[in-house]
Amino acid sequence: MKKIVGIIVIVGIAIFFLFKSPTEKKEVRVEIMQTVPNPNPSNATFFFDEGLVTLKDGRSSVPISGGSIAIETTLSDTISYGDINGDGKNDTVALLIQTGGGSGVFVYLASYVSGNVEYKGSNAIFIGDRISPKSIEINQSGLITLKYLDRKDDEPMAAEPSILVEKSFVYKSGSIEEK
Repeated sequence: MKKIVGIIVIVGIAIFFLFKSPTEKKEVRVEIMQTVPNPNPSNATFFFDEGLVTLKDGRSSVPISGGSIAIETTLSDTISYGDINGDGKNDTVALLIQTGGGSGVFVYLASYVSGNVEYKGSNAIFIGDRISPKSIEINQSGLITLKYLDRKDDEPMAAEPSILVEKSFVYKSGSIEEK
């Protein structure tokens, strides 16, 4: 009798495992995409022709000429947000203003671009001296359009900028370049 009960138990277990649906292991993937709606470049480092400039709270001051004069770099209010490197995350394109010991007010275009881990400042492209910025736009394909007022070639720098200029830029191989 014990043999019959043992055989029934074994057959029952075999039937149980035979007809039991296999346990499905579901792979749960959680994709965390850090999206920064408006990345803030006020503490970024940018690459100028003269070297690196690191902003702190939107400003930088680097003494020159024995410390009596400083090159001041300031993040302007002319800023735009959009994806310029094609990774689906917002980047920032902004104008940086540099002043020094002379009368020049030099305007540069730079970007603050998302990377694998953090955002990084790009190169800074010289736009003009004492121009009047109007807007920066970034379209869906990442094209950057800058509009500003400048002077005619024969006008003195003291003349009020009145000629509308529109330039296009792209982010390519880690830097901004004019298109």
